[in-house]
Amino acid sequence: MDWVDGVQVPDYVVTSDETLVGHRGGAVVRTGAAAEVVRHHGSLRLEAGASATIRSQQGSLHLDNALAFIVGSHQGSLHVSEGARVVVEGTQQGSVHVDRGGLVEVAPGGRMQGSLHVEGHVTNRGRRGGSVSGSGGVEDCDGGQVIPPVVRGSTTYYEW
Repeated sequence: MDWVDGVQVPDYVVTSDETLVGHRGGAVVRTGAAAEVVRHHGSLRLEAGASATIRSQQGSLHLDNALAFIVGSHQGSLHVSEGARVVVEGTQQGSVHVDRGGLVEVAPGGRMQGSLHVEGHVTNRGRRGGSVSGSGGVEDCDGGQVIPPVVRGSTTYYEW
């Protein structure tokens, strides 16, 4: 369930390959289905065995043993569960939580902006910035960059 204009609406369910364009509200991609997310405003959950290519999404993204490619922009929290994999070729803006057994790969040219809690593994070949916590691994390799914060007075931000 998600809220749209103050009204709770049921999740939209994707059961076969489908393109989401201009959808508002929650969506669930079922096992075996693939979604191309052209423009989506709301939460998106990928069940085990599902996949998605994200071109533009604003809202939380949760993967349960699923696969996602962020090729455009995702603005919102990202949760990567055990067995799930996310490849960031575009921009991820928001907090990222990677469970043990989960994997996030930032490709060359990709950017990950926001706090990062890692129990699984993150491989960065692009650019990332934000606080890091957890007992998992974060590997910056093959030209991967860590963007330091800029502190001006009491304000901390990142320049990309």
